[in-house]
Amino acid sequence: MGKMNDKYIDMQEEPTVLIADWKERIEESLEQYLETEAPYLMMEAPVTTGYDKNRRQELILSTTLRLFTNPESSMEMGPLSVIWEMSTKAFDIPREISVIVDKTGQVYIDVGTPGYVKFNFEPKGMKLPIVCWIHTHPMGNAYFSSTDWKTLDSWKTVMKSAIVLGNNEYWAYDIERDIAKTVKYGRLRTEEKKEEE
Repeated sequence: MGKMNDKYIDMQEEPTVLIADWKERIEESLEQYLETEAPYLMMEAPVTTGYDKNRRQELILSTTLRLFTNPESSMEMGPLSVIWEMSTKAFDIPREISVIVDKTGQVYIDVGTPGYVKFNFEPKGMKLPIVCWIHTHPMGNAYFSSTDWKTLDSWKTVMKSAIVLGNNEYWAYDIERDIAKTVKYGRLRTEEKKEEE
């Protein structure tokens, strides 16, 4: 085998970083975000009389889903930033990661190579539907690749939303409504400002 093949095989091997530490950071960040933002959305939910466990779970799911399909700055600065940091700084090289949030808020993480991460659906205890599938493109832009679209098409009946993170940008996709929010950060400069620098 050539050097490129050996290098690619090395990248496929399981990273040596402790995923559990990052998983804990992501979970804490998500929990803090949901505790901060969810009460405001819950106030908008219709009041139900009596205790209806299923109705409450539906409200929590729909509230949580709104937080993932339309991320605000606290989501960007919290959970999405932690996930991006893990993807770009936690390993020997930047690697794509996949983070799945199930309907109970549990987090499941997979790690791949700089250009690919599997969408594994084998974690024990995962509760459907998947509220959000978040994955990174540490080497470039936020977009859904052809592989990502195949994954979304395969899982759309049990997946509510997906977010892809790129360098200073992201796409948040509401699968049921088939709409996306795209955000890109950068320095805005006029031609005069560029010349002054």
